[in-house]
Amino acid sequence: MTAMLALELRGLCKSFGGLQVTNEVHLGLGAGARHALIGPNGAGKSTLVGLVSGAIEPDSGQVLSFGRDLTRTSLQSRVKMGLVRSFQITSLFPKLSVLENVQLAVNENTGVADRLWQSMHSLREQRDRCLEILAELQIQAQADLPVENLSYGKQRLVEIAIVLALKPRVLLLDEPAAGIPSTETDLLLSALHKLPAEMAILMIEHDMKLVRDFCADVTVLVSGKVLASGKAQEVMNSASVRNAYLGRSGHDRFTGVKDHA
Repeated sequence: MTAMLALELRGLCKSFGGLQVTNEVHLGLGAGARHALIGPNGAGKSTLVGLVSGAIEPDSGQVLSFGRDLTRTSLQSRVKMGLVRSFQITSLFPKLSVLENVQLAVNENTGVADRLWQSMHSLREQRDRCLEILAELQIQAQADLPVENLSYGKQRLVEIAIVLALKPRVLLLDEPAAGIPSTETDLLLSALHKLPAEMAILMIEHDMKLVRDFCADVTVLVSGKVLASGKAQEVMNSASVRNAYLGRSGHDRFTGVKDHA
């Protein structure tokens, strides 16, 4: 069964000083999963994603992908193996064009940046692939524009284009809707629905409407522990989840009101 899971977390633990931030977290995503990780501020969500991506080393536990133990593997190696994280704050090159941003990521990941002599055919193939990805996300018309000229919502689409160019099998989406005005959320959701069906996605998100519209399963993290995990509707309708996660304001936020707290 382990070999069939795109991502498996086994008893992950992480402490900083005397503070236990991640406490025996177990989680499994199959290929094609659309899974949300939600919880209040300080729940340990970002730390957990850091452990999964390789940015943070766990004190104990394991991270596996398709049966392969990645626990002590570097962040860069995980990317090359198909485990890719998008960040909460976009880290693009604002003065470069949309296409150049995507090409830089592809070149770095494939090692082209380290090779002085690269065939023109290979370079054209890479450029064509990047343009195809931009077309899939409906931002090909902005390919030659500097990223700084785009709206924030479209900058997030450029980030997703970069992720797609890295050919992930498992994608960690860190608050993709953060900072996006409500008028552009549908643009983001449309792009997310265009991601390959076989790609497993673990999304951290505070926008409950986006979670409901995109994710089939939800895991709730509170104080570093898994409070509940299962089908999105069942978990998000649980009284214990509402109370522990959001307290008295739970009803309003779980009805789909956007929250960036």
